[in-house]
Amino acid sequence: MGSPTADKGDIVGTTNVVHNDDSLFPNLGEVVESNEHLPTIVESLCMNCYKSGTTRLLLTVIPFFREVIISSFSCPHCGYRLSEAEPAGEVQERGAKWTIKLTCKEDFDRHVVKSKYATIRLEDLDFEIPHGAGRLSTIEGMLRSALEDLQETQNDRAKADSVVAEKVQVFISKLALCLEGVSFPITVVLDDPSGNSFIENPQAPQNDPELKVEQYVRSKEQNQFLGLQLENTNAQRENGTTFTVPKGSAIDRETENEGIEKEVYRIPSNCPNCQIEGNSQMCMTDIPYFKEIMIMAFNCEACGFKHNEVKGGGAISEFGKKISLSVPRKSDDEESYDLDMRRDVVKSTSAGLFIPEIDLEVTHGSLGGTYTTVEGLLQAAYDKLFEGDIASFYKGDSAENERRKRFDEFQKKFERIINGEMAFTLILDDPLDNSYMYSPTAPEPEPRLSITCYERTYMHNEEFGLNDMKTENYDSFIPPENSHIENTGFEAQNVFAGHRPGKVFKSGSSGIGYYDDRCEEAVDVQDHMAKLQIGGAATHPNADVVAKPDV
Repeated sequence: MGSPTADKGDIVGTTNVVHNDDSLFPNLGEVVESNEHLPTIVESLCMNCYKSGTTRLLLTVIPFFREVIISSFSCPHCGYRLSEAEPAGEVQERGAKWTIKLTCKEDFDRHVVKSKYATIRLEDLDFEIPHGAGRLSTIEGMLRSALEDLQETQNDRAKADSVVAEKVQVFISKLALCLEGVSFPITVVLDDPSGNSFIENPQAPQNDPELKVEQYVRSKEQNQFLGLQLENTNAQRENGTTFTVPKGSAIDRETENEGIEKEVYRIPSNCPNCQIEGNSQMCMTDIPYFKEIMIMAFNCEACGFKHNEVKGGGAISEFGKKISLSVPRKSDDEESYDLDMRRDVVKSTSAGLFIPEIDLEVTHGSLGGTYTTVEGLLQAAYDKLFEGDIASFYKGDSAENERRKRFDEFQKKFERIINGEMAFTLILDDPLDNSYMYSPTAPEPEPRLSITCYERTYMHNEEFGLNDMKTENYDSFIPPENSHIENTGFEAQNVFAGHRPGKVFKSGSSGIGYYDDRCEEAVDVQDHMAKLQIGGAATHPNADVVAKPDV
């Protein structure tokens, strides 16, 4: 973006300068419908020809993207233009990592919000788009921009080092094939330490099996990169936090305190956000008829960072567990309803939450590990879905009418459940058996609470790394039968040389060429490649990877 000059920073346009936070960042729809919020026009230096250009700044709120500053620079002398969208809101408490597996061309149309701190990585091609200007685009738009940037500099690269240019050209060919949809599946990872990036889920509010979201605590280097590193101080604090338990929970009830260990351990540790020393507090609790768990809490008095987590103690259980609670409507049985909403719940990070009556599915890790009540768990899920920035993305101006309508109907159903106007079934599915729900009749069975133990699948063990664990008889270890990689039947070929029975031409793990067709899509892929060659190979955007098919 053109940078404002020191002696030419006067505003040459008009704007309404207000000090109210709500008016300072109006909704994008209000900006379009009203002429009150005009952009600020600033004379700036063009970084291309070093003459004076114009920068327009608009403060607004884009759905999900929080408060943003949209800037547009244009130079009347050389024609250089640059547009950016930078978040003006706060950095989130944790970083976010979005992983999506693209399986069809429609997946390229997913909207992506990429902050200036985020990187995009294609795992299959070992290619990374570094952090840079913030963008609001689609997955295809992000990748195609990267492809164009590589192609634009190929001539200069060839003059400087022909060997490097040749390797880059091979990579360009692979990326071009990915964009043409002949190399599925493709794994894309969006990693943002600021937590302000996003990949659209077109199936919302239902779960997207191809999209995974992980939140993580930033490292010291990442905090420095975000500008969050505070100066080290020698201030000593006697107490870092105060450990609290859910109101009305088993630990909080005096009548049930006798059999529960409540000793709180304090361990000095640095805040993961500002690196100032504080105290991590841990409470070991032995829950009757369940197991020992560890409740951990950290609250930084310097920067306000908070973190709570629940971990299961002991060894990994042999079986997974599914806990199902049938909650009646409040008007039908108020006493049972109140009892159910006050039940203690331990939800581990490995547990998923489901409510079949409204088709709600919250995958493991989405709400983290927590010790709460049924009411608290429902409220946390509601806040995550409807009070956060994700809701703005699905209900704001950019959302499709059908999707907005579906999301509103889903929210009304969820509110009926929280208000006790609708009977529902709450299911906790934990493959590691680290979750728990209180039963007043334990160890005797309870009519409305059912617990089912099941054997984990191979994919469950693979996801949690259990297939690779071997604690004895190492020399005699034999990998699982379905864990080996089948022979791909790869035949290297830099150009498409026509249809071959039982083969598919794509960019795969071994490079560009023909692979054995194991997904019954070879015919569709070959037809697609043939259509790209109508009129000769030169019609293809990357002609060097597509040759005229054999006749």
